[in-house]
Amino acid sequence: NLADVAPGEIFDVFKLLNSSLGLENDTDGTSSELNNAKHVHILGLFELTTKLGGRSGVSELMAANLAVQHVNALNILPGYKLILLINDTQCDPGVAIDRLFHAIYSKMTVFMLLGSGCSNVSEALAQVVPYWNIIQVSYGSKSPALSDRRKFPLFFRTAAPDSTHNIAKARFIKHHKWQMVAAFSQSENRYLLPINHLITELEKENVTCISTVTFSSDNYKDQLQLLK
Repeated sequence: NLADVAPGEIFDVFKLLNSSLGLENDTDGTSSELNNAKHVHILGLFELTTKLGGRSGVSELMAANLAVQHVNALNILPGYKLILLINDTQCDPGVAIDRLFHAIYSKMTVFMLLGSGCSNVSEALAQVVPYWNIIQVSYGSKSPALSDRRKFPLFFRTAAPDSTHNIAKARFIKHHKWQMVAAFSQSENRYLLPINHLITELEKENVTCISTVTFSSDNYKDQLQLLK
């Protein structure tokens, strides 16, 4: 658990990674070449805090910083230096949009958006960034809705959507010769869309979904009782 690791311990891990690439003395971008390079600004939106006080985006932020350091130190983009602008979305679409607009209307030109880890935040951002021709790359959003290229033409991600596991789930059910199943899902699109896709895959395997029950955080006990 990242929250249980002291900051010094985390730094030592990244220092070891830098050392393995021979970058321990040149990860701060202070070389003369980088000082004369053109700056390419990347807006990094991370879930550093949440309503519950969690720090789920800290590890992603540290990984992004490390990646930027390595790209700059290895001179992968000759004549250019990556600059990561860091902001906290709090896993809130409204907060994330506000952070995006603040960056857009600053004196710096944002070429790329890195984020977010929350699917609802990424969906809100992905609907806006095309107006400024900004590429968006998410490191953790798994909602199948984000796979719609017509709706989100500039959105890309490194995490596979939840629906990609449905074929394996259907084959697992088929392997155990289960003929009837029930689906129990939270009533949000990021959960409902994979369930709908799973039901389609189950039909291909001649498996019947006898009931689809949705719930919210307020009534999950009642809905479980209904499912029984």
